[in-house]
Amino acid sequence: MDKQFILTLLNTKDIGKGTVRKLLDKSIKPSSTKDLIDYLEDLRAENKRVKVPTLDNLNIGEEKAEQILSLSENNSIRILSVNDAQFPERYRRMPDGPVMIHVKGNLECLNEQTSVAIIGTREPSDYGVNIGKRYGQVFAEKKIAVISGLAKGCDTAGHEGCLAGNGTTIAILAGGLDKIYPKENTQLADRILASGGALISEYQIGTPAQGNFFVERDRLQSGLSKALLVIETDIKGGSMHTVGFAQKQGVPVYFDYTRVAEENRMDFHKFQGNRDMIEGNKAKAIKNGSDLNELIDFIISTPSNIGNGGIIDSHNNQMTMF
Repeated sequence: MDKQFILTLLNTKDIGKGTVRKLLDKSIKPSSTKDLIDYLEDLRAENKRVKVPTLDNLNIGEEKAEQILSLSENNSIRILSVNDAQFPERYRRMPDGPVMIHVKGNLECLNEQTSVAIIGTREPSDYGVNIGKRYGQVFAEKKIAVISGLAKGCDTAGHEGCLAGNGTTIAILAGGLDKIYPKENTQLADRILASGGALISEYQIGTPAQGNFFVERDRLQSGLSKALLVIETDIKGGSMHTVGFAQKQGVPVYFDYTRVAEENRMDFHKFQGNRDMIEGNKAKAIKNGSDLNELIDFIISTPSNIGNGGIIDSHNNQMTMF
């Protein structure tokens, strides 16, 4: 199905991504909005929960789609559907994956064979900021792309570190790509693009970032990665949404655990989620250089269809990151 028809459906009242996905599974080839009505009626015959819009509403959706295509082109935003060759293969394999994404920047990096998501609290400790940057730099130097969400705190640290290591980093946003959120990271977004990275969103141009979009976005961070690394989070931190998605997707989850002996620090609560996950055997720990090298080896050597010069001395049990 042509991307304009997909965009038309996504902008039509009562049509959701689930319905669009069902139509895509049938490999339909409509040539008009009237054809879409016919296909939707066939789908409703199989599933009474499917709603069939009026032709007028579908035509309104078509007008919106044309506007979105034009505005996107004017803002250097590429729109990719699951039918496009450059659409991320990892998203194709996700049962709840997007049917369409909006991209600025380097399309080639969307299918990086080696990638890791770096996430964590928006209010990390100084230690969290520093080690988040160092992780990003180490991965960059190993030619591993860093995926994150451009949020303040740990996301920013991961992106910044990757850029410092001259690596490729991808930011996945929770709103349209015409307005960077948070606004203070606009320059960081520009640097990501200038370095050969990309900005991705499931949401079309003009869509403001809002609460539930951030949770929906989280599944795309883990879904595009071969592993997930959490820098700092408390027990109920938003990062846990991404952790949950990663576990469902079969993406290995790691937590930084290099400061486990620092329980007397005033800011240790920012790390409490890390401790809870590791002591509960719910994730893997990065305690030292050897652990980090094992993660790097896993990312580099594991086939990309699994799961949905050494910087660190493997023989040294200390985390010599700085």
